[in-house]
Amino acid sequence: MTTNNLLSPLIVGCLLFASTSPSYALKSCQDNQFSAQSMKRSQGKTIASGNVELCTPEFSIEADYLEQQVNAQGKTLMAKGAPLKLYQADAGIAASVARLEYQSALLRLTFYKVTELVYQRDLNQQIAISADSIDYQFKTEQTSAEKSNIASSTKIVPSLMDIVGSPLRMTITQSNKPAITLMANATAFDFKTETLTLSGNVIIQQPQQAIYADTLIYRISDGSWEAPSNSQQRIKIVDTSQVQP
Repeated sequence: MTTNNLLSPLIVGCLLFASTSPSYALKSCQDNQFSAQSMKRSQGKTIASGNVELCTPEFSIEADYLEQQVNAQGKTLMAKGAPLKLYQADAGIAASVARLEYQSALLRLTFYKVTELVYQRDLNQQIAISADSIDYQFKTEQTSAEKSNIASSTKIVPSLMDIVGSPLRMTITQSNKPAITLMANATAFDFKTETLTLSGNVIIQQPQQAIYADTLIYRISDGSWEAPSNSQQRIKIVDTSQVQP
């Protein structure tokens, strides 16, 4: 699936990435909206099916089926689609998955069968991820009226992603630079430190070389990396500059 297909417009909110560069334009949800072809509610649980569209301050969803439970502990949500699409404009995240679960008390989203999750780090760099599952935690921050000269609002800030695949695949693209591909069995993505901790059959494919390791820490801000000392691993770098296409 291409990024353009993934990032199709939402009625209630959309995230559009240009096809020729990683730059993008953002449109956020303006109101809480929930619509579907059929819907029923009983004992605090709402079940919706058929062209489900949910717009909340945390994210927007397009799905085929959705269950939402509200109680004293907060809100839980399960949705699925073929595919299901999620947009989180503040965080620069859009995802195409088979199913997701959400726990509002923990601000945690779990994605299953991830066809593609795109994270727009800035105007010049984006990361596309495909995986078996992604456990994603985020937080909210208040934007003060004094700083913004407008009414205070809540901003979504990504915290951590635990990514699992067989293998998972991450492609980092940046304006005017060749793409870099990372593969592993598992990756911990720390958004604050902008580091990827990859483990299990790690492969990094970059211009003119490939790197193989069991465990490796990669910094997305500058492309630097290190492989911690481990008696079970031996790091290998292969020159691919002479390999014929």
